[in-house]
Amino acid sequence: MRLLFTFFTLPPWGYLLLAAAVFGLGVVDTRTTANTEAEKVAAREAGIPPVISLDDFDPNNLAPYDEVHIAAQINTDYNYELREGSATSSPYYMWVLVGPKANGQESVVQAAIVVPKRQKDDVVAWLNDQISDVGPLGAVMHLNGKHRTWTSHDDVAEDALTEEEGLRLAPDFFYLDPWFDGREAALAPRRADAATAAPLLNQIALVLAAIAAAKFVWRRRRRTNAAA
Repeated sequence: MRLLFTFFTLPPWGYLLLAAAVFGLGVVDTRTTANTEAEKVAAREAGIPPVISLDDFDPNNLAPYDEVHIAAQINTDYNYELREGSATSSPYYMWVLVGPKANGQESVVQAAIVVPKRQKDDVVAWLNDQISDVGPLGAVMHLNGKHRTWTSHDDVAEDALTEEEGLRLAPDFFYLDPWFDGREAALAPRRADAATAAPLLNQIALVLAAIAAAKFVWRRRRRTNAAA
């Protein structure tokens, strides 16, 4: 309530500052969307990168759009159902990725997949489709997706690995965003009618600027009336 009161009692320049900030967010959103689409184009033109062992992964040598294509196993000892907050919160699921020659004795975690409950079955089916060989822990899979340094519930995932399991995260530890719908779908151009935040932010900025103008006019009229 106090915040609402403060908003409506701002001076005109306060609304102008807010308008400028909101408009700036719209510009950032527009540029981010354009950059993302440009990276997708570059990835489509470059083609799928060759498969490399997770052990040889170099985060400084990523393909366009941060695409990765790795050979890895899953250490099923660390399959986790993650929950943040109450026990009734919607779970996320985690699979820990290790190199194709790993035997389960490793104490350093290189990568993981974390997805919400609604995607679990899709990821399981996708993992089964990617099997290409057999390693010490089971299936070796060729996994294609996007490299990420963070993901939803990453704090819970990392606590589970380090605090509960006593493992260490590799310096270049990352999350694989799995393209279980396929590479073509992941790199598809953005639909022309897809919504972005920029138009809404621009409208909010205009409203704030209009409020500022109205307050300027009201203040001037009040001063004129007082002088009369």
